[in-house]
Formats: sequence, C-alpha cells, structure tokens
Amino acid sequence: MLYPIFLGQLLRVVLTASSFIVVARLLEPASYGVYTFAMSFYMLLNGFLAFGVGAYVGYAIPELMRKKDKEGVLRAISGSYIIAIAVSGAFTLLGLCLSGYLSGTFSNIAVSPTVLMIASVTVVAYIASSMPVNVLIGFSKGGLSAALVVFIQVMQLLFSVVLTLWFGVAGAVAATLLACLVGLIPGAYLVYATVSEYCRPRILLPSWGELREILRFAWPVGVTNFLNNGMLYFSVIYIGLFVMTVTLGNYGAASTAYSLLALFLSGALGVSLLPVLSAVRELKPKGEVNTTYGRMLNIQLVLMLPLMAFTGVMAVPLLYLLVGASYLTAPLYFVLIVSGSSIFLFTNYVNSLLISEKHTFSIIKVNLVSAVLQLALILALIQYTKVIGMIVIIFFIGNIAETFLFAREARRHLSMRFDTRKILLLYSGALAFGLVLAGVYLATSHYLAAAPTLLNDAVELAVAIVVSVLIYPVIQIALGAVTKDDLDSMRLATSRLGRASQLFNSLFCYSGRICELLGRK
Repeated sequence: MLYPIFLGQLLRVVLTASSFIVVARLLEPASYGVYTFAMSFYMLLNGFLAFGVGAYVGYAIPELMRKKDKEGVLRAISGSYIIAIAVSGAFTLLGLCLSGYLSGTFSNIAVSPTVLMIASVTVVAYIASSMPVNVLIGFSKGGLSAALVVFIQVMQLLFSVVLTLWFGVAGAVAATLLACLVGLIPGAYLVYATVSEYCRPRILLPSWGELREILRFAWPVGVTNFLNNGMLYFSVIYIGLFVMTVTLGNYGAASTAYSLLALFLSGALGVSLLPVLSAVRELKPKGEVNTTYGRMLNIQLVLMLPLMAFTGVMAVPLLYLLVGASYLTAPLYFVLIVSGSSIFLFTNYVNSLLISEKHTFSIIKVNLVSAVLQLALILALIQYTKVIGMIVIIFFIGNIAETFLFAREARRHLSMRFDTRKILLLYSGALAFGLVLAGVYLATSHYLAAAPTLLNDAVELAVAIVVSVLIYPVIQIALGAVTKDDLDSMRLATSRLGRASQLFNSLFCYSGRICELLGRK
C-alpha cells in the first residue's frame, strides 16, 4: 500500500519545512549565511552517501529473500553497515581535519571550527541513522521506514527550536546531529524486530569477496550521488570567498525552500508514479518503453509543472511567509532556481531506467561531463557573477547539459523517443498559467494596498491557490496538452494513495468536465 509511504513523505516535508522556518527566523540572514556555509560543508562531505551502500541494501535483501538465503541476508546487512560506517567515518575524519583550515580561510564568513566539526561528525551520524531506513525498505516495510524518518524529523524540529535559541548557529547545526543520534535507538529496534520475523537476528561477518561485491554494486551509485550534488555544495563554499554572510543567508533560504519543493515533488508526489515506473522497469528496451515512459512523463509534467510555476510566481509572499521580510533577495534567487530546475523535469526518471537496464556508467559519464563543465565555469566566473552567476551555472547550464545528454543516452540505450510536441504543449501551458497567476497576484496585492504582513501574504497565497485549481486544468486542456486518456492514466497512478487519492480524483473529475465542455477527447 502506497498510502503510508505517501503520508510519511508528506509529514517529512512538513516537519522539514517547520525546522527550516524555525532556524531561518531565529538566526536572521547574516547568521543563516553562516549556517548555510556549515551545512553545505556537511552535505559536500556527505555527498557519496556512504558510497551508495543504502541502494545495495534495498536491492540485495529482496533478491536474497527470494532465494531463501537467510545467512546471505544477514551478511548483506552486516557488510553494508561495515562499509557505510567506514566510508562515512573517513569523510568525518577528513572534515575534522579541514575544519580549522576552512575557518581561517573563510574569515569573512566568521564560521568557527567548532561548528564545522559538529557538521563533520553529523556525516557518520546521518549515515548510521539512515541505514535502518534502507534495511526496512529492503524488507518491504515502507510504512515503518517512513515512520522512522518522521520520528527523526520530529526530533530535529524540537532540537532546532531549543538549541538555536540557546546556541545560535552551533545549536542549529547540532540539532541535525542529535536528531540522527536519537534516531539510532528506534532504528536499531525496528531492524532487530524486522529481521526477527524472517530469521534469528545475529551478526554474520561477510567475506572479502562479499564486501567487494557490495562495493562493486554501490560505488557507481555513490559516485553518481556525489557528481549530482557535489558541484552545488562546492559552489556554496567557494562563493563564501566573495560574498557577505547576508547574501549567503538569502541564497541559503532560497535554496532550502526549493529543496523542500523538490522533496515534495520527488517524495510525496513521486510516490504516485512508482507503479508506472515499476512497469517501465519490467519492459525491454523496445517500443513499449516509449509508450509507458511517455505516460509517466505526462503525469509527472502535469502534476509538477503547476507547482513549480505557482511557487515561482508566488515567491515573494511564500518566502516572506516562511522566513520573513528580512530575506530581501531570497525570492529572486528562488524564482531563478525554480525556473532552471524545471528544465530537467522531462528526463528526471531516465537515470532510473538506465540503472534498471545496467547502464550505470552512462549515468556517471553524463554527470561527470556536467560536473566538469560546472566546475570550470564556477572557478572562472563566480568571483565576478556572485550568486546570480552561481545559480545560472548550477541550475540552468548544468540542467540543460544533463537534459541533453540524458536524452541522448535514452535514445542510444533504450531506443527512447520523446514526444516533443506534447512536452512543448505542457511547458507552454505552464507558462501561460504562470502569466495568468502573475496577473491575479498583482491584482490581489494592489487591492490589499498595504505593506507585506503575514495576513496579506496568507490572503495572496489563498487566492492564488483557488485560482490555480480552477484555471490550470482549463489552460492545459484548451491547448490540447491534457486529454481524457491522460486523466484516466493519472487517476490510475494515484488510485493507491488511500485518502489522498480522493483529493486527486476530485481534481480529475473537474478536469474531465472541462474536457467535455471543450470537446476534448
């Protein structure tokens, strides 16, 4: 049942957003800039995500259970923990060694070595707390894994409130560390209880050959993770040489707000696409892949583009409502980030298809080319172009390069062809929707005719939501980008989301009536 996973992902987004609001409002832009620098350092160290061992656990456990190899399951879990802790521990030691040097080098950021040390230790704590989540997923305990993630997020929210009030930036960074450490206790219990249902839980050390097998599977995933995110976090650290903490704080607020949007799109909303994606994985690289992936792509764009357009147009009231009016340039940065990120949507799941067909090195090649291009531009231009240039390099140039290269790899390995006309219609509809929404927003703000307040921001967002629900389907259906067949596919894809599917179904019924009125089949 997908509903528990969907609900868990939704709660995760809400709790993560709450922690973000608390920290951003308590620290204000200058201190939040220091926090952004420290957390970017943590994310850069954490970029390999323990060499992708979590992905191996999720893959290996079902395979070994299918073979009824109970000892193999235990050795896979033990070996994965050994590699994950060893790799993350090595990056933690690297971070501890670099903390003093970075603190002195980036004196304008005024980040203390202690804060960077806390961020470094968080790397191994995060990996240790996330391994139980991967093990539970491997045992098909999606509900329990979601509950564990939510528990850790609740702890982080509580620690963020208390520690940020008492210790400022150091407390905000330590909140993540303590939440991960507290999460180890229920995580260990859930793994023990889950394994007990299958066999007698015990530690079985894997052989060197089994460890090599884990690494052989996991290292391409780890490298891909690092190449995907490494340039983003490196650019934040590097730009710390050239900007003030207030500027970095505004960028940090914008990028964190976008990461929440991306988490919702890939997590809560992405769950609805899992059945379609699973169907694609079962197909051979023939014509059927084009049909099934095309259906999934249409669903993805129809559901995700309006959210990106909405958040982009409503960036000012949205950001001011979340973090306050002191973050003056955050809405501008947010609009640019959302605009650039929307480019990558239509090849978003190609990497999953390439992995399923064992074309991992194609993904690494694409990400490596993109990372080298971004790194060269960052080193050459970022000192002159500052934050705007960094956003253009990472979110526009990088995404355009990856989209082009992934589309080429999909054609080469999967014989995939994209329905360019359909894609252009959907993007055109989203653009038209954004323009209409911008007009509504300007009219609403003019009618309110007052300085931004929480009440005004809330009213502007409420009006925009109502208008979006009513107008967006009309625009896409009138353009011919959405048909009744598309609505049927979306209704099927979201039918397994429990009560949430009722909300989606109401929207699809409304859209179906629009199709009938406009004569679209």
